[in-house]
Amino acid sequence: MHPEADVICVYGQPDLDELSQWKGRVVVLDEEAYKAQPQKTLEEAAWQCALLQVAYLQRPGTEEIFKALADVQRAVNAMTSDYGDRGLNILKNVLRNLDFYPSMKLASSLFGAYKGVPAVICGAGASLEKHRAELKELEGKALIFAGGAGLSALSRLGIKPHFAGGVDPHEPGKRLIHTSAPLFFQSRIASDWLKGEKLWVEGSGTIPMEEWIAGRLGLSTATFDGGWNVATFLSALAARLGCSPIILVGVDLSSTKPEGDEWIEWKKGHFTKADWLLAAEWLGEFAKEHTLQTASEGLPLENIPALKEWPHEPVAIRHPEPEASGITHGEVQALKKEIFASFSRVKEECLQLLKIMERYFPLSPHTQPDYLLHVAKIETEVAYKAYLEPIWRVWKYLLMRDNPPEWEGGELLHQWLFMIGLCDESLS
Repeated sequence: MHPEADVICVYGQPDLDELSQWKGRVVVLDEEAYKAQPQKTLEEAAWQCALLQVAYLQRPGTEEIFKALADVQRAVNAMTSDYGDRGLNILKNVLRNLDFYPSMKLASSLFGAYKGVPAVICGAGASLEKHRAELKELEGKALIFAGGAGLSALSRLGIKPHFAGGVDPHEPGKRLIHTSAPLFFQSRIASDWLKGEKLWVEGSGTIPMEEWIAGRLGLSTATFDGGWNVATFLSALAARLGCSPIILVGVDLSSTKPEGDEWIEWKKGHFTKADWLLAAEWLGEFAKEHTLQTASEGLPLENIPALKEWPHEPVAIRHPEPEASGITHGEVQALKKEIFASFSRVKEECLQLLKIMERYFPLSPHTQPDYLLHVAKIETEVAYKAYLEPIWRVWKYLLMRDNPPEWEGGELLHQWLFMIGLCDESLS
């Protein structure tokens, strides 16, 4: 029975006969809980299955339920990839990139400035090169956007974008292409990408520290839904700038030459990734409210018709000066000092909690006044509220599903030790 799976999901009461040959983990979707709170039940099950190979015990009427669970699981796995290093890489990017805040400008000051101007979103897929001639004819007729590998692909074709975009938290290495185009970025991006004119975009909500920092510096604390990759990010930006239609080219979300083991074969000889599937779903939903067309080839994009005609009429394109951030270097340094001090205080409080737990063991510390006092102090700290606690909510499933604590205070012990480790690494 499903020899390649790590876990099998069952809806409703498990049938022991059905599972008699199964030796792995079983995750049960409680029928009553699902009827009362379907999304919450699916999310809890998906976290129990995070980063594992999953099989589903199909019964009459369960096909749609398990399809919904598979969708949620893909999103959870994609989110977990951001937290694979406990979110340290993104946190360090956010803190390093504070140094760019005094020189950056605000993307939101350009929203609506390009109303009715066609936008062309360029990915790095094989279909991009097929449209080299059309792309070269777009000057004065459309705005060209590219980011990540799409910048390299455009550079090879001898085409310069009007705007670049970046969301990749990983160092670019050989992928780095310097462009003179203004770069839209979120604070999670690796700092090596930040060259030239920088246009700051609100955070995605992945690491709440982004929003907290924005609020303290007088910036917008709204979240910006940029989807799952740089193509969805640029599509969302083009819409906010007022562009229409939005044309996708090279956004194939598919490869015939996969490398590594993260690929999913969606058609014979054609492969995609979990985050590309999520990007395709996001674009399909986005297209319900915005005019999108595609000249890409690869993964099907629902609700997005094929491009019939490239923009050929000249349009008036004016580039207004974006608003400066108004943030000073002094404000940035003071804020960094405040954040690092918060991590230091949380670490000290966690160490005190461990001493208290040792003193009361094997009793649960939950009702001890001195324990509760230190917990209350921790819960006021920005390091806890904007980083440590959100990361723990994800990692507790991964840490304890294989070794559930026998002691009533075991989960708390895991939590405080986990946070001490994160404080040490954040301060290093």
